[in-house]
Amino acid sequence: EALTPLRRCGGVWRNAVYRIRGNENETDPAATFVFFPIGARSEGNSEYEAWTGSFALRTMDLAICWCNLGGLCLNGEDYAVHAGYVHLEGPKEVNRTVEARTAFDIFVEGSGGFQSTDRMRLQPASSPCHEAGPADAKLDAALPHDAAPCAVSLTSARWCNIVVEEPGDYVACWCGTGDCSSAQGFRVHAQNITVVVPSAPAAPKPSGPFFRPLPPREPLHSSRPWPALVSNGSRTEVTVRAWTRHDVPGSQSVGPVEFFVCENPTVCLEPVVLSNLFLGDFTNTTQVVSTVGSAVRPQALWVRSQSADAWLPEFVDVAFGTDSERRFPLNRWLVAHGGAASPALADAGSPERSLPPAEAVYTPGDRCGGCPRGFGCVARPLAALALARLGLAQDE
Repeated sequence: EALTPLRRCGGVWRNAVYRIRGNENETDPAATFVFFPIGARSEGNSEYEAWTGSFALRTMDLAICWCNLGGLCLNGEDYAVHAGYVHLEGPKEVNRTVEARTAFDIFVEGSGGFQSTDRMRLQPASSPCHEAGPADAKLDAALPHDAAPCAVSLTSARWCNIVVEEPGDYVACWCGTGDCSSAQGFRVHAQNITVVVPSAPAAPKPSGPFFRPLPPREPLHSSRPWPALVSNGSRTEVTVRAWTRHDVPGSQSVGPVEFFVCENPTVCLEPVVLSNLFLGDFTNTTQVVSTVGSAVRPQALWVRSQSADAWLPEFVDVAFGTDSERRFPLNRWLVAHGGAASPALADAGSPERSLPPAEAVYTPGDRCGGCPRGFGCVARPLAALALARLGLAQDE
C-alpha cells in the first residue's frame, strides 16, 4: 500500500519505494512531506489490513494505492488498485514578516481540523518542525508550548500577543494531535516568520497573557464499586471530597453545600454537608448517614447549595468506606438555594462556565473517571481499525 499525491493509481513513478518514504531527492514535492511505513502490513487478516505509524507534515489530499504482489511491489505501476482517499487537515503554510519587540498574532487557516487542544511552538528556522528542535528559553517564553489558542474555529486558530525579542528567521510548528506535551508532537510546519529590527526603538515587553490550562487531575481507580444497596434503617459512612476551581475568582464558598447520594432524585441518603470551600483547593469530610424511609441503590449524586455566595466546583469524589470512590464532574456555578444569584457570577472570568447557574444539580457522573474542566464524557465511536480488530462493522 502506498500514499501518493491525488491522481490515478498505477502510474509510472521513478524510485516509487523511496518516494513513498519521502526521499528528498525525489522530484515529486509531496515526497518530503509524507512519512509512510512501506512494506508488509503492520497487522491484518483475511478481513482487513493496516499499515500504522504514518504521518504528514502539511495538508494535502492523497490517494491510497494497494499492491498484493508482496516483494514484487517495486514500482508505481505495481500499485494499481485504488483503495481510498486521505484528506489531511491542518494549517496551510504561509510566510510573514514581523518586528522584534512588537506584539503580533499567529493566525493559521485551513480546510478544517482545528480545536481548542491545538498548540503552537516557535523554533529557529534552522530546525525543521519534524526534527523537534532543542528547547529555547526565549522562544518558549514568547509562546509557551502549552498555551491554548486565544480564538479557534473549525477552519482557523489564533495565538495572540506574541513578542519575539531577537531578530531572525523562525518557524511556527503546529500540534493538532491532542498530545502536545513534548516537542515531538509539533511536527507540522505552519508558518515561516522573519523577525526584523523594529522600525522605532521599542522597550522589551513580555508576551501574553496566555491561558495555559492545567491537565486534568488523575482519574480515580477504585478497587471496588459503590455498594449495590444500602438497606433501610442502616447507617453508612460516606466521605465527600469537593474540589473548587483554582482559576476563577469567586469559586470559593462559605457554604453550607449539601451532598446527597441517591438512587433517583426522590430516593436518597441523608446529606453530607461541607462548609468553607477554599479557592483552588479541596475540602473533605466524612459523616455517617442513614437512609430516609426506604432502601437506597446508590446511583447518582445530588448537590444543593444553601449559601448566598457562588461556588464553581470542578468535581466531587464520593466514597463509601475507604476504597469505593466515584468522581462526579460538575463544572457549573451553584448559587443560594431559593436566593438571588451571587455578584461573583458577573466576574466569572476565563474559562467560561460550561453550564448555567443552578441551585442544585443531579448527576450520575460519567464513565471517564472525571473529565477535564468544561468537558463532558461521551462515548466516542470506535475508529475503523479498532472495529476491524473486533470483527465489527461500523453500524454495530
